[in-house]
Amino acid sequence: MFSFFKKKSKPQSTGPHLVPAEEKPFVKAGLWICEKCGKKLGGEDNIAVGFQKQMKKETSLEMGKQVRVMVTSCLNVCPEGKIAMAIIPVNGSGPAEFLVADPASLDAARVDLIAKLREKTKG
Repeated sequence: MFSFFKKKSKPQSTGPHLVPAEEKPFVKAGLWICEKCGKKLGGEDNIAVGFQKQMKKETSLEMGKQVRVMVTSCLNVCPEGKIAMAIIPVNGSGPAEFLVADPASLDAARVDLIAKLREKTKG
């Protein structure tokens, strides 16, 4: 018989293709900062990237590997003239918390975020 008439079967899995990583890069929470917001507000100097670097430095000094700080694509919060962020707890330790910050007061927002992250990483 002609081979093009044969019914094609679905590929079968030959074993686990996704396995847990041996080391967890962060264990308590992730702080996501919207790169799109930062680009809109800062032009070529994406203020989200600069803020991420500040937060990463500060959280690693205070909390070690408890928190991962990263820029991400659009969070679909889209605040006019502000930067969207989200604190994402790991292992279902609570709901995600979406926040917005005014670029003119990022220093104050940084202090508030550190306090919120300290609270999330307790215990």
